[in-house]
Amino acid sequence: MNKKILLAIITVPMLLAGCGKSIKDNTAQQNSKESTVVSATNNEDVKATVTSTSSDSKDENTNTKNLAMNAYKAALQNKAEFYSTDNKQDIYLKDFLTNKKLYDTTFKATRFAVLDMDGDKIPEVVLELTAGDHPEFYEILHYMNGKVYGYFKVYRGLEMLKVDGTFWSSGGAYDNECSKLKFNSNAYETDVLGYMKSSQNTKGLSISYFINNKPVSKEAFDSFTKKQNEKKDVDWYELSESNIKTKIADNQSSSNTQSNPSNQGSKKQEYKAKLDKIKLEFKGANSPSATTNDMYQEAYKEYKQWDTALNEIYGVLKTQLSATDMKKLQNEELQWIKDRDAKAKKDAAEMAGGTMEKVLYAGSLAKSTQERCYQLVDKYMK
Repeated sequence: MNKKILLAIITVPMLLAGCGKSIKDNTAQQNSKESTVVSATNNEDVKATVTSTSSDSKDENTNTKNLAMNAYKAALQNKAEFYSTDNKQDIYLKDFLTNKKLYDTTFKATRFAVLDMDGDKIPEVVLELTAGDHPEFYEILHYMNGKVYGYFKVYRGLEMLKVDGTFWSSGGAYDNECSKLKFNSNAYETDVLGYMKSSQNTKGLSISYFINNKPVSKEAFDSFTKKQNEKKDVDWYELSESNIKTKIADNQSSSNTQSNPSNQGSKKQEYKAKLDKIKLEFKGANSPSATTNDMYQEAYKEYKQWDTALNEIYGVLKTQLSATDMKKLQNEELQWIKDRDAKAKKDAAEMAGGTMEKVLYAGSLAKSTQERCYQLVDKYMK
């Protein structure tokens, strides 16, 4: 694309945080004065006042949430404009997707997710945007002060999105970070929870690891990564009129769509969708002008994604298979690893000693691991 695209994502600032606090503080002060006068003779009245205040606060939060979900529904149905923070204008979704002047291309909104990204109990709506044959970007819708705001973010800046709003973003094979988002009316802020970064020195490639901006060992970062990847993935839904109505309604009647078991489907369905997403992400990833190092980093990153998925699948199968069946699978897996590595060595042999050797090796590992993921899900998972 010719136009530089700002990375932005929507969040839902706490609409009532400021005024809610003021209301509670004033009520608390007033109750304190009342208590001084009547605590000895009319304690039940004080309790009733406090209970009423708490109930009013919950009703106010519920009302705000319902207003937000109705506003999202109107924006998704193209009945109301939202404010694009990237383009600094109010715009209908249809125009946002089809106006080529905005991003030098057109988009199709293919899927959406509903989740509370910043922990304020008001969900955001994340739209997946496809350009050509595969997803390229996201537009995140966030409700604030009676209005829906939109934040634009590149696809690799919002990978492996979890129900708690955490996600990974990638700048290369050895440059990744796990983050959450905070939002205001103009942009978003990134709260980085952990990251790894690479640098080149006289000894070659060096990789550093950080959690909460403090240096940690590779083992500590691997443990952090494992815990992050074990979190539940967000549920994605096809963008259709029926889904807009039902999923928005789900969030008006419950605290979070992700906690509703009826929306989650089987583990097999969940992991097939996850594997399809990884496959789609790396389809045609390398451009014709990519360097050998770029190709290697891309191939290695793809392998690591499939390897992470494979480990997750093992974790699920441990809970579904009997001890005897799991033991058989573990033995089978040891042989598969030997076969995988032998195949990778053979595939790379034709370029032995050349710069493409490591590219072919990593690419073979990725392909074999991908096939194994699908095989285990189809054969064993329920």
